[in-house]
Amino acid sequence: MSIEPLGSNYYQFLGVQLYGNCFIPEFQGTPALLGASRPLVFILLPNKTIRKRVLIEGAKARDLVDDRKLQEVTADPIDEVQREVYLKALPVQLSMLMEAPMLLAVCFRMKKPLHKCRTLYDLNNFASVWACIANILLAMAAEGLFGVTYVPKETKDLKNILGVPDDYEKAALIPIGYPDYYRIKQKPVLLENKIHIYEW
Repeated sequence: MSIEPLGSNYYQFLGVQLYGNCFIPEFQGTPALLGASRPLVFILLPNKTIRKRVLIEGAKARDLVDDRKLQEVTADPIDEVQREVYLKALPVQLSMLMEAPMLLAVCFRMKKPLHKCRTLYDLNNFASVWACIANILLAMAAEGLFGVTYVPKETKDLKNILGVPDDYEKAALIPIGYPDYYRIKQKPVLLENKIHIYEW
């Protein structure tokens, strides 16, 4: 990703307000997706000093450069295209998060902790946040911006650093910037393998 500043147009695109040391975008989400409760909150992290603490102490993000560990992580049965993505992304995941012009943290409210959810209904907000993330990525691409989703394994320290309330959870961190070039080839998908009529 290019590290040139995004400029004021980006902030106008998101409609942000300053909140402490972070920026809070005012996304106007689709009511059908988010519901009347608006369970999603977004935190922008443009400041690299604050971002470094969030990523290293909170998200425990690291550049995975040890070849042996890298091979272990990608040893699971995954297709070659996905493996290529991991082999290129994991060694630079912290660098990418740090160097991107903007980092977006996506939070969502849960009515009960994830480990206590027993039905799909309990996961409504969890489903909404990922539908929203997909829309964010599509909207970014339409503006020539690219990003990826980084999902922390543990969120307790991350929430403490960002001051996220107990009834909210972290969904993903999204580094955002203009790409220097496109690094990863896409796996071709045939529609007849994805769309079925009446039955699988």
